[in-house]
Amino acid sequence: MPLSKLEYELVEYTISDEPLRILITGFTKNIAVDKLFRTLIHLVTAGYIVCFSDDSAALRPIRITLSDLNRYYDIRIKNKEKMDDYPASCNEYNFYATEKGIKLLRKKDQPARNNIAIKGQDIFGRSAL
Repeated sequence: MPLSKLEYELVEYTISDEPLRILITGFTKNIAVDKLFRTLIHLVTAGYIVCFSDDSAALRPIRITLSDLNRYYDIRIKNKEKMDDYPASCNEYNFYATEKGIKLLRKKDQPARNNIAIKGQDIFGRSAL
């Protein structure tokens, strides 16, 4: 299934660790926060990206929901935090492209195989634990 322009950009952007705060500040200039969050959830559900939380002790992706992302955003807004600063009032979420997601990118946009570093996985998506 081909990726939409936004999906493609998010997979490409998350080849290396991308915190949610950076995704919000980088992508919401042109789209609504809700659309960004729904697209992230779709990509996680499809297995194209994974999400980790600062409070996850193990190097395992977490299950993330639209409610989690909305709560993150609402807490930060309520506490008047600048979105591009590290959150003081909640945990940060970090997103990483998976091998499955990277394979959907054009060859010229894919990193060299030995440069792919997916947290808790080898370059083929197998658990490195």
